[in-house]
Amino acid sequence: MTDLLGGQVQLLMLNVSTALPHVKAGKLRLLAVTTAKRFYMFPATPKVIEAGVPGYESSGWYGMPVTGGTPKPGLAKLHKETTAILNSASLKEQFGTQGLEPAPTSAEEFGKILRTDIEKWAKVIKASGAKPE
Repeated sequence: MTDLLGGQVQLLMLNVSTALPHVKAGKLRLLAVTTAKRFYMFPATPKVIEAGVPGYESSGWYGMPVTGGTPKPGLAKLHKETTAILNSASLKEQFGTQGLEPAPTSAEEFGKILRTDIEKWAKVIKASGAKPE
């Protein structure tokens, strides 16, 4: 970020919460977003797919994993309370100032997201030849 702002590098892929204050201040310009849909704060900014890279999509997420033996009633209560908090106006406003967008899902939907990401990034890692160091 320091090198981008200082002009030593011309392009950088950043998460939105890091870039947002600099974009708002006019110090950085968004060229594209990596997500499957356009970013709600900058709807005129194209997705990478629209900018000419077919099939490209990458987005970050946060989740609340629990141990496999967690009783179903406890899971149901945790899901209900967490969803209520994520849907609250005050949290949406607070997240929005950081460029974040709450998107509560079910345990099944979250599991699908995890499986899809593991499969996608495993292919990328294999194709790149990267090795753990």
